[in-house]
Amino acid sequence: MSVGRVLAPRGNRVRKVEGQLFAAVLFLDIDGVLHPVNAEEDEFFGGSQMEQLRRIVEASGAQVVLSSTWRLSPVHMRQATERLEAVSMLLKPQGETPNLQRQGRAAEIRAWLDDHPCERWVAIDDLPLDEELPAEHVVCTEPFRGLTAEAACEAIGKLGRSSKLPQTLSTRPGPYSRR
Repeated sequence: MSVGRVLAPRGNRVRKVEGQLFAAVLFLDIDGVLHPVNAEEDEFFGGSQMEQLRRIVEASGAQVVLSSTWRLSPVHMRQATERLEAVSMLLKPQGETPNLQRQGRAAEIRAWLDDHPCERWVAIDDLPLDEELPAEHVVCTEPFRGLTAEAACEAIGKLGRSSKLPQTLSTRPGPYSRR
């Protein structure tokens, strides 16, 4: 270790990055999540899918980071932001994953996490990202249904706990625990 380097403690850390706190993050795809992949434009951002997204964010306190290809087009990005904000200001995207060209969405999510360390995160996508990302951080939707109540419950459960809590926290009674 180099002189003067300070290591942050592990656990449920919250990092402040560029004026923004990220305690929990929801990486959001749009097509196949917020509406079925075969939806007509007037069916984009379906009511039931948006309600499930709002439920996840309210229950977990997660902040939305767009991982969808919609983030690559200023027109689509503006449309997505407006539609998300119309449901709740809590859904306003707080960032977007980098564009790593052909490396894929999982690599883009990993790159974002490298720059913004956060232990409570989930990626909601209709792509099978659990082949490249830890399964405990991935919720895969059915492309022709989008975000369902069941998938929302799964996301809330995955955001509700840190995957890196020390085992001793769950097995040793504390000084105030009942015996």
